[in-house]
Amino acid sequence: MQRSPTLDKLATEGMQLTSHYAFKVCSPTRSSFHTGRYPFSMGLYDNSPRAVPFLRPKITDGKDPEIASPMAVPVGYKLLPELLAAKGYRRHAVGKWHLGYAYRKYTPTYRGYESFLGYYNAMTNDHWTHAATVCAGVTYPDMCLSNGTNLRALGDNGTYEATLFGSRSVDLIEAHDTTTPFFLYLAFHNEHDPHQAPLESVQSFPHIVDDTYKVTAAMIETMDVQIGRVVAALNSTGMVSLPRPAHAHA
Repeated sequence: MQRSPTLDKLATEGMQLTSHYAFKVCSPTRSSFHTGRYPFSMGLYDNSPRAVPFLRPKITDGKDPEIASPMAVPVGYKLLPELLAAKGYRRHAVGKWHLGYAYRKYTPTYRGYESFLGYYNAMTNDHWTHAATVCAGVTYPDMCLSNGTNLRALGDNGTYEATLFGSRSVDLIEAHDTTTPFFLYLAFHNEHDPHQAPLESVQSFPHIVDDTYKVTAAMIETMDVQIGRVVAALNSTGMVSLPRPAHAHA
């Protein structure tokens, strides 16, 4: 049974970048997408605090400063949404940011995005409660799931992360005035630590014996369902025409 039909169809019928290369870890690749530059030209070699080491946030509780992850794309580089703003685009970010948060000036809504719902840092500790250990002891105490800059989206606890991001994206698309150009940066957290997925999806893979692989498959399938919702919303508004298969399992 095909369990990721949306992703598969987008890959086979969409644009294929045959000479495209990604960095070995996520944040440097994300920085390249947003700037069009090699990550090492911005001091981003990996996901550790060694990147841009001169950025040291204010620590108030005596914890190791490295928990604050001072890594960031330097503000001297313009990001894609900043350039799109000059062209009249509406610009929204949903999902994982991980391009800087130690100071307000490195966060999404200060770097060209009009709105943001997601995580400033690398990951959450729970896909339902949206908690993260990095939330404590740094300049911004509420850097778990955030709705805008330094604003914790407390009302969203209990909703599975991929579903939350899919719903936010669909809402943005459906509310958009199609007479103006639109840019949505959507970065799902699936498949990434922690390995968590809705129970009904996990149970739908009885042929997979290993629990880790079972949950991994469920996380990918859940993300595929949400991407399918986004594709359907784009098609229904007439923004674009994308291949939209009927999902094998919802």
